[in-house]
Amino acid sequence: MPIAILEIQRFVASLFVFAATLTTDLRTPPAVQAATDATTSERSPRTPFEARVTAQRIQRAVEERRYAGALRDLAQFAEAAPQLYTVNNYDYLQARLLHQTGELPRAKAQYENVMQRPGGQMFTPYCLKYLAEIARREAQEGKSPTRAAEQRHLTQLVRDFGSHPAARNARLRLAESYAADGQLDRAIPLYRQLAPQSREYEARLGLLLRRAGNEAEAQAIFRRLLATGKDDAALLAAEQLDAQGDTDLSPAQRLARARLYLVNRHTEGAKRHFRVLIEQLPPVPSRPEALWSVGRAFFIEENWDEAIRWFDRAHEEYPTSPDGEKGYYQTGHALQNAGRYREAVARYAAFIAEYPNSEFLGGAHLNAIDTLRMAGDTKAALDWCDRTEKRFPRELAGVTARFQRVKILLSQSEFGAALGVLETLQQTPLNRRGPGSTNAAEVAFLRALCLERMGRLGEAVDAYLALPDTRTSYYGQLATERLLALVADTKARAVTAQRLATLTQRQDKDALHQALRLTADPLERQKLFNRLETLYQQRPAYARAWTYSAPELGRQVILTAEAAPATRKPVEEFCFLRLYDDALPFVDISEAFAQAAYAGRGDQAWKALAYGEPTLGTLPEDFRLEVMPRMVAELLYPAPYRDVLVEQARRRNVDPRLLLAIARQESRFNPGVKSPVGARGMFQFIDTTADRTAQKLNLTDVTRTDLYEPRFAIQLAAQYVAELFALFPAHPAAVAAAYNGGETATARWRARAGNDQARFAAEVGYAETKDYVFKVMTNYRAYRQLFDEDLRPRRA
Repeated sequence: MPIAILEIQRFVASLFVFAATLTTDLRTPPAVQAATDATTSERSPRTPFEARVTAQRIQRAVEERRYAGALRDLAQFAEAAPQLYTVNNYDYLQARLLHQTGELPRAKAQYENVMQRPGGQMFTPYCLKYLAEIARREAQEGKSPTRAAEQRHLTQLVRDFGSHPAARNARLRLAESYAADGQLDRAIPLYRQLAPQSREYEARLGLLLRRAGNEAEAQAIFRRLLATGKDDAALLAAEQLDAQGDTDLSPAQRLARARLYLVNRHTEGAKRHFRVLIEQLPPVPSRPEALWSVGRAFFIEENWDEAIRWFDRAHEEYPTSPDGEKGYYQTGHALQNAGRYREAVARYAAFIAEYPNSEFLGGAHLNAIDTLRMAGDTKAALDWCDRTEKRFPRELAGVTARFQRVKILLSQSEFGAALGVLETLQQTPLNRRGPGSTNAAEVAFLRALCLERMGRLGEAVDAYLALPDTRTSYYGQLATERLLALVADTKARAVTAQRLATLTQRQDKDALHQALRLTADPLERQKLFNRLETLYQQRPAYARAWTYSAPELGRQVILTAEAAPATRKPVEEFCFLRLYDDALPFVDISEAFAQAAYAGRGDQAWKALAYGEPTLGTLPEDFRLEVMPRMVAELLYPAPYRDVLVEQARRRNVDPRLLLAIARQESRFNPGVKSPVGARGMFQFIDTTADRTAQKLNLTDVTRTDLYEPRFAIQLAAQYVAELFALFPAHPAAVAAAYNGGETATARWRARAGNDQARFAAEVGYAETKDYVFKVMTNYRAYRQLFDEDLRPRRA
């Protein structure tokens, strides 16, 4: 039948609206975007053409997480074409979006409607899964007196869809729900089914058996777990056995249990077992280790006086043992942390005299310098710098002492003197790494900073430009920040403008890279990015980024009920709806890049990154992310769990991109990892920090396994990072340092750098923490280049 003139006009108008939506800058202010959403949502899909345009608009809104706009379009679609609305399964999408935006009563009703309508069977297991999640949330928030609703949905899911991907963790969650309700007769059989799958489930079974009074079987499980591993299950087993007065242990068993506690930073259990070993007669061979380890446990607890007492005792009783030597050395650390600076320096001096061949000799010299800086005695600190440089003229300790001299001079604003020392350091090999050490990029940056502070602006600009700005170069990126600050400085404007004019006249890639560092003008930058992209595509090392692609899985919008296929493929339905988390179990693609791309879309970022880093990480380091193909860039810098990150970060005025930067470094986004020192989950929380943060959030019944659950881990991370920002306002590098190296040490480094954030990283004294700051901050910059504050994609 011919299309009416009115329908043609409506279609043409809708195309203009859709085109405008496609070209809207993703950085549009929220108020303007909301108005745009409202305007575009007024179009009702009254023709096949409009239905197609509306479907595309819905897809784009879901991908960009503009859920309000998507929900308005869905409502208009449902009103104008109710049959097509259900044929296209938009009712399920609407339920998911209502769930995500917190409209839980409406979401529940919609999930129920989907399950009851003809053709909704494909979505029933997912509806049950999400209804159970809502019921659990309502029970946790006190909106429901029992967990019965959650248990009802989970029971149906397990019974009717036990092998379905949506039911993957349903049996475990049902067992947890019964256990929380005290229904042990139902929980225990479920855990018996789960126990062969993992040691964690076996440990939980042991706990429930103990609660049910089956002590013999519980103890048998705990002993088996403790004897066969050193994981979380073994730790829980040790705690449970100790709680029941399990004292009939051999020295070897007790030592193993004590070490297990100490590595997991469970200091009370460690001290208890090590003390028993210390009191044994005749003395056991592990007694020196036990003495030192008790001191270490008190050190972890920041009980400095007790740490000193036990370290000293290890030295006094076993001065020739490695533990005695280490205890004598680490007493200096405890004295320093206790604020007893003169005693700490005296201890380091005594240690140097008593152990002239110790592996800690250089550290004792450097710690004496650091302690004197803490005491405010810069003259004595500089004297120790002289002493250390003479004692270790070509060794790492001597080079680090020279760098300590630079930091002291910078803190006193003696930029000329600092410049001279930095230039001698540039003639020194700087590829060795240790506490307080430096590297060539750091020395070059500080030299440029000295030139800037001395007013030698032309030399400073050239020195900053000489530091390459790449994806992983912290100081190259910091140099760019300084250059852009100089662009805005009237004193340096002539210099920067002249350099920019020279660079923009050239046609080579490096010149364009440098020019981008000398202009903040959006139009000028866009022109440079366009030229850069053209050059990239002409160079094989860069051009290969455009050779990667992934098939677009999904289907077209169904325009008539008669056109609906008799059978539906889940992967096509979920990808059409842009629900990639639901789609991922059904994605069957042999090509590795495509697999990784869909893993990233489906919140399995660790799989995306496992492919992206070794494969795409070999792209040139100076490849600007702003012009890198989006799919490639997001395999290098995935952004999973965006909704939860934004939700939790917004509540606490934290940038979710910094949380992504931390998670990428901590765990590569793998929610199930545990470090050798007992840090767990995507954000690698240790128990003490997790417990303290959970208490502030009024979260009860928190277990170690909760740290492996992404939503919970993100909530804790957002809260903890917010607390760190309260200590170090507007200082993300200090927050990153504190996340890794602790708040006390970071406060010291922050005080030494003063308000000069450009000098902060140089003051970080722990080698691991300095590297951590470098990596988190370069990650953070990458995420700021790729996403806005709501984790919506940016464009160059």
